[in-house]
Amino acid sequence: MTITDDTLMKTLRQVVAENPAHVYEGPEYSERDDDCLYVHRDEAGAIEGPGCVMGHVLHRLGIPLEDLAQYEGLAIACVVGRLTSGISQGTEEILRRVQTLQDEGSSWAEAYELAAGRSATLEPPSGD
Repeated sequence: MTITDDTLMKTLRQVVAENPAHVYEGPEYSERDDDCLYVHRDEAGAIEGPGCVMGHVLHRLGIPLEDLAQYEGLAIACVVGRLTSGISQGTEEILRRVQTLQDEGSSWAEAYELAAGRSATLEPPSGD
């Protein structure tokens, strides 16, 4: 699936702006409770929905949760590289920083602002 930097960043801003104060926590019953999960499952293992910020973004861009779940444990740049094409290294670096900051306990808005250098709730500069 080809996704442009602009589309990916616009979708990231939308997800963050919809829930800026959200601080990611994995499911209590997950065997991987110290990791960010792209996809959350219920106790029986059935897919419930997207988990972390990038799980939400990629799913909103049309990547099925079943496909995304196959990449649990891989870095976001690797996941984006395998599931999409058309993403620059600069955008991959922003995604990596957002994901890392989220995993370290930052809210989605804080993670985005620190990684991208601006608020997700403001209009992006031209060319973004």
